[in-house]
Amino acid sequence: MAMHWLMEGVQSGDSLVFLYSGHGLQQRNYTYNETDHHDENLCLLDFKTQGMIVDDELNATLVGHLPRGANLHAIIKACHSGTILDLPYFFCRMDLNVSLKIFSIKGNV
Repeated sequence: MAMHWLMEGVQSGDSLVFLYSGHGLQQRNYTYNETDHHDENLCLLDFKTQGMIVDDELNATLVGHLPRGANLHAIIKACHSGTILDLPYFFCRMDLNVSLKIFSIKGNV
């Protein structure tokens, strides 16, 4: 995945920006690791040959490798992107409430 380079050499105190503006969609998840039973996907230009980027991959690549004390600013403008990073919390701009779940993330996202 092309975004692995973003995480190379990241250390505490670093700030990263991940920006995506494009197509996003949901697909049924049959492993039932999603509370809504759907995976969110980024649908890039080459998705027909390279496949889509699934929320689980984004979480593992960006969030999973973020060291404690590092900051990730993820700006994702796509349909169905509200939970695309599979974070244990989400922000809903419709009611301006932040819903928190029990979570543990080393870095700041």
